[in-house]
Amino acid sequence: MNLANPQLLFQQAAQCHRQGQLAEAERLYRQLIAGVPMSAEPRHFLGILCLQQGRFAEALELIDAALRIDPRNADALANRAIALVNMGRHPEAAADLKQAVALKPDAAESWDNLGNVLSILGQVEDALASYDRALALRPDLVSALYNRATLLQNRTGRCAEAVQYYDKALALAPDFAEGWINRGNALR
Repeated sequence: MNLANPQLLFQQAAQCHRQGQLAEAERLYRQLIAGVPMSAEPRHFLGILCLQQGRFAEALELIDAALRIDPRNADALANRAIALVNMGRHPEAAADLKQAVALKPDAAESWDNLGNVLSILGQVEDALASYDRALALRPDLVSALYNRATLLQNRTGRCAEAVQYYDKALALAPDFAEGWINRGNALR
């Protein structure tokens, strides 16, 4: 298949994706994959679409294909880790996230996700350090504030410190019900 303007087609696919027109986005991504076999981005973005739909094995396959073309794509590695976490493959997810933050050290969300995976793996101090790194990059990252607070509360018993992080998260997201519940539990 010969595509006259693959970049324009990719922009159309991404726009459909952003607008929630997932079937059309998937059709366009697949058209790009068939027409431009050595392009990583359509595979990566179709993998993201599959992640959003809970199709984790397919997402992993697509993102792996993108990474074979562009192995230093930190965003693809971070998204691959999300698929792996959802498949219960936490050690592999941690390895991917470590590689992603090595390639793109300013990606606060990847540091936050790494903290989550390290927490699951029982690596509490490393998880706290990952959350700290995420918060150094983005002090307003509610998920990192909340995740750090929850880890402090549940894994270290440092409830007073946890409350401080819940307070910061809730100041930014006052409608965050789970944050209020966990803050109350930490105070108790």
